[in-house]
Amino acid sequence: MPLMVVENGLGAFDELAEEAGEKRVHDPYRIDYLRQHVHAMELAINNGVDL
Repeated sequence: MPLMVVENGLGAFDELAEEAGEKRVHDPYRIDYLRQHVHAMELAINNGVDL
């Protein structure tokens, strides 16, 4: 049976930082979380999971 990723997220409190007149969220923790998740999906595919 195929495996489908239908939701992926990280619950964290976003803090807005003022930068060049714009408010932005700096969240390297979220980028790292997603990077690790995509890597885990790659490993699953390489191990035969129909993802």
